[in-house]
Amino acid sequence: MKRLKKHSNPSRSTSCRLHARASTNSLPPRLKALVSSPSYVSTIDSLTAVFTVLITRARGHGQEVRIATCVNGREHLKPPLPANYVGNVIFNAVTTYQAAELASDTFNDILGVVARRIRASITETRDDQFLRDSLAFISSQPDMTSMFVSTNFFFGHDLFFTSWARMGAYDADFSGGKPRYAGMPRVPVTDGLVVIADPMYPEKDGLDVLVLLETKAMKRFSEQWQALAL
Repeated sequence: MKRLKKHSNPSRSTSCRLHARASTNSLPPRLKALVSSPSYVSTIDSLTAVFTVLITRARGHGQEVRIATCVNGREHLKPPLPANYVGNVIFNAVTTYQAAELASDTFNDILGVVARRIRASITETRDDQFLRDSLAFISSQPDMTSMFVSTNFFFGHDLFFTSWARMGAYDADFSGGKPRYAGMPRVPVTDGLVVIADPMYPEKDGLDVLVLLETKAMKRFSEQWQALAL
């Protein structure tokens, strides 16, 4: 673990959190080796699989788990949206797992299963017709406030993943030179959220991961992450 910070909500002592920033450095190639197969999975798919398994085991609820992975639709709509479009074009790729699957003793095997299922859901979600059908369905709803993410990740059984990697934070130049640091924002008290991002310092390798969990689950997760020693 690179850093552990503790934050508390004064109105609810049970919602105290540990925010763990884990610098993966040389970790991604080793993760991809764990889930290597004829079918393609990305480094982020591999990371998502590892954190899905470890967090679910740390929570220990024994229930079905739904994983939402953010998909950027900008480049996948046909024609694609302009690169400078600033609207929200994020869709959710969702996969479901039984608790028994994620509790399997064959850790490497289950990582492969999870990573490949995540990749398949992302591939399906970023299809142009799927994106357009989703937009048509949402726009046809009489009450937009009834639409919500179909995962119960906040103090629930599910998880929500988003990747900010390769967003170009270090390419910004406001006439004073390019950034030497791009850190994670301070996130309000939450649970079941995982953010994958470029390293906070541009000279570093790998990816940084921000994990937000309920305190007791975070303690168990931290122990498992350190014991994994990938």
